[in-house]
Amino acid sequence: MSKRHMEIGNFVCRFGDNRAILDLFAEIVYPAFRRPRNIDPRKKANCFILDPCIAEIHSGDINSLALTGIFVKDSKLEREEIVDETTGNLVEQPGIMSSASSAIFVLLLESHRLLYVKRQSYAPEMTHFASFLRSQFKLSHIDYITGLYEIKYGKSPIIPTSELVKLYIEEVPSPKLEIVPIASTGSLTDQIQRYSIIKSLTIELAPTNNELDNEGLFTGLRHGSQQTGSKKSTAKFEGDKEKGLDKDGCARQVEPATKQGKAIVTFTGKSATGAELTITNEECKMKVPVDESIAKQPQERAASQLYNTFQALVHEKQITLGESQIDKLSILIQIKKDFAR
Repeated sequence: MSKRHMEIGNFVCRFGDNRAILDLFAEIVYPAFRRPRNIDPRKKANCFILDPCIAEIHSGDINSLALTGIFVKDSKLEREEIVDETTGNLVEQPGIMSSASSAIFVLLLESHRLLYVKRQSYAPEMTHFASFLRSQFKLSHIDYITGLYEIKYGKSPIIPTSELVKLYIEEVPSPKLEIVPIASTGSLTDQIQRYSIIKSLTIELAPTNNELDNEGLFTGLRHGSQQTGSKKSTAKFEGDKEKGLDKDGCARQVEPATKQGKAIVTFTGKSATGAELTITNEECKMKVPVDESIAKQPQERAASQLYNTFQALVHEKQITLGESQIDKLSILIQIKKDFAR
């Protein structure tokens, strides 16, 4: 049986320094996934989320509470020519054909890990999903602060949206969303071995949803960033011009963070042929085979299979989950009570 692949990302959403995804889940996050379709007939492609819902994948296991759905890209393909089957020649024949592609997603609310499966080889990438969600979160944030304004002043705001955002910047900062691909240890090692010389290794810490760092390097970077008020925490290692950096040492340095999806890693160097190489998380991302049939299964059954596969990866320590700084149990129970079907 042919295979599809499950990709996994660390889904990080923050509202300033003090709030993360679950803090404004009901007010901004969930409504962003449920926004009405905005179909613009002038565009060649429109994206939307089909059937978003919250479900406890394993009944009685609150840690399996997830937001699931189908990310759809609805396109119009234009053609100008075809090959005539009789003559084998090109013939002018303009036309437009509708085509849709999609991906299943499962956002685990306790661990904030995103499970993503393209239902067709040409379906939108996880990076495309992240870009789409950023625009949805922005609109959902504006909807929410507009509601706050109306409650306070008893009327709709007449000021520009940019001024409205500034007015509530302290109370409800704009959302910042990142989906950091979780790297496969094997893929990371394979990519590193492509280098004859590794010139540099840059590690940029991604923000977290109140998740603790398990490694000394990353704990130190995060602490230093908080102490200095820095918006970005980056460590850069540069090697000798002739020898470069140690490959095994590089792998050991980045593996803990890439298995959690908590760092954006960039290698630069040269291949054996002398070609310049740059490799990031995207090239090393984990792709776990799943059966082709999962694309045709009911949404909740597909989510259950993906969750089971994810749990097996955690058990095998191919994926690491950091401890949380907050108690999520009461929040998850409330989300289940309010929204789960």
